[in-house]
Amino acid sequence: MSYARIPVRKSMPLETLMMDICSMSEPTVDGATMFLFIIDESTRYKWVYLLKKKSEAEGHIQVLLNRLARRFPGKTVLRLRSDQGGEFSSNALSEFCDTLGIEQKFTNAYSPQENGIVERANGVVLPRLRAMLTATHLPNSLWGEALFHVVATLNWLPTKPLGLGPPHQKLFKTEPNLDDLRTWGCIAHVRVPPESRQKKEKLEPRARLCLLLGYSDNTIGYKFMDLMTAQVVTARGGNVTFHEEYTTDGTYVRHLMQNAFADGDHKLPETVPVARIKTSMDTYLPDRTAASASAAKQLDIVSLEDKHAEHVQSSDDCQRDADSPVCDRVESQPDAASLADLQVPVKASESVAKTRMHRKRSRRNKPAAVEKKTSGFEIESPPTEPCLKRTRRKQKVNVRLSEYVVGHVQATTDVQIPTTYKQARASKFCPQWGTAMLVELQSLKDRKTWKLVPRTDAKKNKVITCRWVFAVKKDERGRIKRFKARLVIHGFKQQLGINYTETYAPVIRFETIRTAIYYAIQRGWLVLQYDVKTAFLYGDLDDLIFMEQPPGFQIDGPSMVCRLLKSLYGLKQAPNIWNKTLHAKLLAMGLMRLESDYGLYALKKDGEVTLLLTVYVDDLLLMGPRKQCEEVAASLQETFELTTMGTVKTATPEATTPSTAEVPATKEYLSYRELVGALQYLVNASRPDIAHATRHLGKYLACYDLTHYAQAKRVLRYLKATLDYGLVMDVQPGEGVQVCAYSDADYANDPVDRRSISGYVTMLDNNVISYASRKQEINSLSTCEAEYVAMAEATKDLIWLTGLCKELGWKHPVPLLLGDNQGAIALTAKPGKHSKSKHIDNKYHMVRRNVELQRITTQRVSTNEMVADVMTKALGVVKFSQLRTAMKVLPLLGETSQADVFAAAAPAAAVRLN
Repeated sequence: MSYARIPVRKSMPLETLMMDICSMSEPTVDGATMFLFIIDESTRYKWVYLLKKKSEAEGHIQVLLNRLARRFPGKTVLRLRSDQGGEFSSNALSEFCDTLGIEQKFTNAYSPQENGIVERANGVVLPRLRAMLTATHLPNSLWGEALFHVVATLNWLPTKPLGLGPPHQKLFKTEPNLDDLRTWGCIAHVRVPPESRQKKEKLEPRARLCLLLGYSDNTIGYKFMDLMTAQVVTARGGNVTFHEEYTTDGTYVRHLMQNAFADGDHKLPETVPVARIKTSMDTYLPDRTAASASAAKQLDIVSLEDKHAEHVQSSDDCQRDADSPVCDRVESQPDAASLADLQVPVKASESVAKTRMHRKRSRRNKPAAVEKKTSGFEIESPPTEPCLKRTRRKQKVNVRLSEYVVGHVQATTDVQIPTTYKQARASKFCPQWGTAMLVELQSLKDRKTWKLVPRTDAKKNKVITCRWVFAVKKDERGRIKRFKARLVIHGFKQQLGINYTETYAPVIRFETIRTAIYYAIQRGWLVLQYDVKTAFLYGDLDDLIFMEQPPGFQIDGPSMVCRLLKSLYGLKQAPNIWNKTLHAKLLAMGLMRLESDYGLYALKKDGEVTLLLTVYVDDLLLMGPRKQCEEVAASLQETFELTTMGTVKTATPEATTPSTAEVPATKEYLSYRELVGALQYLVNASRPDIAHATRHLGKYLACYDLTHYAQAKRVLRYLKATLDYGLVMDVQPGEGVQVCAYSDADYANDPVDRRSISGYVTMLDNNVISYASRKQEINSLSTCEAEYVAMAEATKDLIWLTGLCKELGWKHPVPLLLGDNQGAIALTAKPGKHSKSKHIDNKYHMVRRNVELQRITTQRVSTNEMVADVMTKALGVVKFSQLRTAMKVLPLLGETSQADVFAAAAPAAAVRLN
């Protein structure tokens, strides 16, 4: 029997409380075997209480009603709704409700649908509970702590019945602080308060390794379990360093609790095991799952009683060392290992040689802590900055720990990028920023960028100000390489026609880069990357421009200004001048620019291409035999100062963008546009699998809110699970190639304007070259018409790619255009107009014209094989994974050869493809 949905719910908060009891199969540590669930019908705010027996529910209900009466004096609970269980219909509870004037409403027997909200809530909470225990592998006896965490999270997160508002905000009229949300069951370092440390014990650990149990009820902060003593402690977030991707072993926790609370006699390992928390994406990423399992294996660790280990620095030592950058004080070590490889030693006061980790209950109340040591330096784990100290004697390096420590320092050290010269002077990295500015000024001096003239020489010309722009350059693994400073003129103060005219400079397309690399790999060529140092300083400036002297480096005071002789970063015409300068040099060297893309140059001999060069602003890719590449590079070196980057690793230089995209506390600003822009860059570079999602997010750049931001962060979570994915090229030997394109459309997809979505993917030998996901300009009348318009879009890219192949001298059969709609394919072959096509704009008939001229040919493929389907609509996990594999968006196995991998390091939040 079906039950009709209630059209109108109670609108007043706390008017109706709905409650139910749910039994569990395993008791908690305290012996609870069930829980009482109470929900406010209006606000959907939830309360939960653990019960050892059902009769305890009566007391919890009375306590809650009294608290609500005190907390909300203007609101009154009018009714309680529950089933007819004895715990709800007891005489004591009935008398209590009668005293307060509260009406009790009971459901009919065997009719849980009448109390649907709380029954459905059980179905929402329990799967989350199972998922958390499964992901962390923690004992099921901790289900009570996990339950409190789930309910607290549901109260803070948006819910559909409230119009995507959180229950907490609806009831308390204040927005919850989502920054407090943490991953349940993760490990964390909790600072030991100075007052609880033993006096005169400078070697006493400053932090303890704990397991996050949830949010504290009686204090402000979080609740933890000490992984050394099983003691439950609370701490504020500012005194905790969370490691949310990692947890400990469930068996270890079970034995620890049995030793502490049940007189167990388990022998615990000498180190606390650490493992990665499994996510839902691991189900579809078997390679990463195996890697995580391998990384979680235990390692032996030298005892903290090692006589060669260093002592912890005092707070005075830390303060003295604070002015020296961390990256300068870290010795050169191998690459960082995963945190999963870290095993936590026991207390320093207990010798590993004497104890077998057979812990006694007498240790339960002692403050345990965690230290991480390695030969040469040491890191503590309070929330303050790590303090590193070099060893005064040469020691044998503990590689297993040193790899982790170096990676931890370089990954967690937050270098605050100054925005002004004054901030750079006040920074603790002042020596590094000062050196970077001196290097930049020396480059400007060597290039004779300006000459100092009296301010009176400017006359009526406006003197434009300038500023310093600072950045930290990192390698492909995210490690700090150098500090960089650049002097930039305020070009936004220029006036068109007065101090600038032309600004356009061509930039090579990503499709062209992929095609050129495939061309080079097929011939066994090298692909070498070069960077032109201070490229914009090489072009001569024709316009008369005056600039203020650089901040912090004035000569003879403000009476002198700089008259620019060369182009400078920030000038509107700077890219145009640099491109003209480079173009003239390349033409003088015998290279020719291809018409298909003005960013691609070729060197031909006897009509055959012998070398390719791509230009992306000041980044060059040379493709050819080694000797010829070195000759061309040497010729360029005569005019420009080149930095040899070696074999190509990234398609474009690293861009300075935020590493994370966090939702601000206020509604006035969300970094939504920046995030979508970064995702679009990533799509263009090497991730066609997120093209459809990114296009959809881009529709709301002018009218976005937290809902759209949450969807964008969902894409980030997917990218985080596929960090090492990129486009893989499977090179086919030979002089020729097969050119084809997949075209697809999703008819009337947009619910607002009912326009269709076009998508296409072009390939060379089944290797992705270009792709797009776009909304059509017109409202198609049928699926056939939508597919026909999409085929016209794909034809444009197919014709362009054919022309590029022709310029490169590639032999290929007639390009193939693949679609999955028989009507649209037939329409491309039928000349003339009829009822189904007479209204279609003439520009879309270009696909039919190219078929007539035999420039392309069309062919049908099944929908299951339509690769472009991923560009037009959201797909299920299985099909999405299949099409992603068909596009060869695959995991990149470390430092693979250029013949196997082409991946761009794109500036998406916390995303690096390498």
